[in-house]
Amino acid sequence: MYQRKHIDYPIILLVCFFYFEVGFIVSLTAVLLPELIMAFSLPGGTAAMLPFAYYISFAVFALPAGIATDRYSYKKLLIVSFCSGLLGAVLFLVRQNFYGVVLTLFIIGCSLTFVQVLSVPLLRQACGPKRLPFYSALTMLLYGVGAFVSPIVNSYMIELHSRPVQGSVLQKVFHYIIGSGHEWAAIYLVVCVMYFLTILVVVRCRFPNSALIEEERINTSALNFKLICDKKLFVLFLALVAYCCCEQGVSNWLIRFFQIYHPDIPIQSSLVLSYYWILLSVGCIFGMVLLKKFHLLSVLKFFVAGALVSIGIALYASTYWSIAGFLLTGLFHSIMWPVIISLAINLYDKNHGTITGLMFIGSIGGAFGPMIIGQLADLWGLKPAFSFLGVCYLFILLVSFGDYSIKTANCNSVVLNSKKEAIL
Repeated sequence: MYQRKHIDYPIILLVCFFYFEVGFIVSLTAVLLPELIMAFSLPGGTAAMLPFAYYISFAVFALPAGIATDRYSYKKLLIVSFCSGLLGAVLFLVRQNFYGVVLTLFIIGCSLTFVQVLSVPLLRQACGPKRLPFYSALTMLLYGVGAFVSPIVNSYMIELHSRPVQGSVLQKVFHYIIGSGHEWAAIYLVVCVMYFLTILVVVRCRFPNSALIEEERINTSALNFKLICDKKLFVLFLALVAYCCCEQGVSNWLIRFFQIYHPDIPIQSSLVLSYYWILLSVGCIFGMVLLKKFHLLSVLKFFVAGALVSIGIALYASTYWSIAGFLLTGLFHSIMWPVIISLAINLYDKNHGTITGLMFIGSIGGAFGPMIIGQLADLWGLKPAFSFLGVCYLFILLVSFGDYSIKTANCNSVVLNSKKEAIL
């Protein structure tokens, strides 16, 4: 098996920044959703098209991105991905209408799909397979930090736009690009700058060859009838879809929930969203400790049950308890994705790249979760619509009682290995 003796720290830092950037941009969809609802007078079902446009790109481009990684260099793919993302961000500023925003989110989603998929083999080559769990946890932490920072930066950009125009040329240009009544678009100036700087760094950076070990390749011939008909793999795929429904369903409708049911909230609801994301990152560290001492499925049961109780408190308790409930939901969400992925990988002793690519398509749940909540909100109201997530949690909890004992003996080391083993 491929082993790397030396760690390529510049590449690892670059991948960490990629995940910070992804978290920053993903969180923007949730931050801007209430603003866009008011700006375009959108019903809930129509508004849900915005996160749907972003996450549907994962289902369309996840597998092609994996195949492209085997055929083209990292640098070429990253440059094309970030250039397309920059184009999408510019379109967001130029076409400040509903359909323009939908198109923009789809383009940006496509670019970030490629970035995330090819970052996995790139990170493996930079640190080696044995060290991958430790550095994967680090990238997930940076993802949460980016999502935490995003609402704060958005609030600052809106406040900056509200200031009267002074004599500064930059400020006049800023107000010209972001017209009156479109303050919500100001944050995408920051996104444009981030994309542009990332392109410059990628152009200057030296990348390893994209020659992967055989088991890391996404092999289209392995997408055969056996994988498609594997009941356990299919159930775990549905569990991943259910998890993404919950994660993005909460994040995209959280702010709107407080605007409707708790308008007297003592802090900005966007800050609650920021803390939701940062607690998702903190939960990764908490989960690492538990995975060292308890069985993988026991940890999954505990986190799913905790999320189910927390979302109930968030929906039906008073304002302060509702805030606490949503924050705890973020914490309990943290470990579900890597645990479910690990269960799927351990069903087979080969074709791990193919299985990972297939499971990554489960991110489409991030498109359907917010959309279903939006549609149900139009019929019954947002609070009853949120109860749909309870069905998703119960399904994941049911999956955690499945029999994976034969092929998951080493699952704990697959998810998050101990720090000592990762550094060896």
